[in-house]
Amino acid sequence: MRKSIAHKNVIYFLDIFPTISETFILNEILELERQGYEVAVFARKKEGFATHGIEGKLKAKVVYLPDAHSLKSARLIISHIMMLFLHPINYVKTLKFALKRRSSGHLWFFKVSCYYANMAKKYTFSHIHSHFAAVASCYALYISKLLYKPFTFTIHGWYDLYEAPPKDLSDRIDAAKKVITISEYNKSYLIEKFNAAPEKVEVIHCGVDLNYFTKDSTHKQGRKTVLSVARLHPVKALDTLVKACGRLSQKRDDFNCVIVGEGEERQSLEKLINDNRLNNHVLLVGSKKLEEVRDLYNSASVYVLPSKHETMGVTTMEAMASGLPVISSNIYGIPELVEHDVSGLLIQPGNDELLAKYLNELLDDENRRSVFGKMGRQKIEKAFNLKTEVNKLAKVWFDGKN
Repeated sequence: MRKSIAHKNVIYFLDIFPTISETFILNEILELERQGYEVAVFARKKEGFATHGIEGKLKAKVVYLPDAHSLKSARLIISHIMMLFLHPINYVKTLKFALKRRSSGHLWFFKVSCYYANMAKKYTFSHIHSHFAAVASCYALYISKLLYKPFTFTIHGWYDLYEAPPKDLSDRIDAAKKVITISEYNKSYLIEKFNAAPEKVEVIHCGVDLNYFTKDSTHKQGRKTVLSVARLHPVKALDTLVKACGRLSQKRDDFNCVIVGEGEERQSLEKLINDNRLNNHVLLVGSKKLEEVRDLYNSASVYVLPSKHETMGVTTMEAMASGLPVISSNIYGIPELVEHDVSGLLIQPGNDELLAKYLNELLDDENRRSVFGKMGRQKIEKAFNLKTEVNKLAKVWFDGKN
């Protein structure tokens, strides 16, 4: 990192990087680099299987942290001595902070963070950012305190906010310069359940690269395609989509349903497809690289993400940016993205009967699909533009006092 723009350099502390299901983080960093910021990434681990391939465009240095449990005592002791010698006041204050929270395991984070902080000091930076209220954001908090650098973290939703938020989430919110979240729904929940000060929480969306996802004006002929891009995980409720396709197949034969993604639900979904004799209609095509997914958006007729837990849905944004009409679930922050009967349609989770009805109607009505697609694209341009949202994030980091 160049010292000349140290005031606009940032370090990311992440749990996994890169990962195929979190391309929004990579896109955020790439956009920061396009806007002239310098980034270094510290990650606890990398994903063990194929990624989208666009990480090759990244200029940022990516450092993989040694496993905390494998660090030898001598190395940890040396790191603490160095931190105490170089930053005595910060060290003592941070130790006191950890001692007060020892019941939440904070002494462990303090012990390891001294080692990680010494690694981070090799880079010139003025801000620390993390994604998700997971382990990495707790390390970010401690490194922030040890090195007296401001930090922020983005809370995305279902798991880290609703299902299993960390016990110390309120402490992380208090310690952060700002907490970023992706919807007004999430912000209200943070204020209500975790006593977050309203001015401490910023709503900044995961943006979409509007130059990458564009509407293909090519006329789509032949069998119509229903598309879904999601992990094969119970929360995505893809069984609802398969059941809806079963209902739809009783009325028409001119469609395919392509499900992109991999995960633990593959076997049960395959069984559901076989049991409903949908092998000629529903295809599980596995994980695909981003350029392949983009082509699928452009060849599809309707996009569906019927999740039972989903705070917004990045793939839904991508589909809307590609001019696709969408059907999603009326939960969490999704209605802030998909306006019912304006840019798409919303169902209650698990309602395969209504989903089948909506699919049948949209596949029969090209004009309605076109209107929904245009309105969806406009929505993304206005409120989910990657360039604009990343600019908002950088302003939170670097504008005003830390």
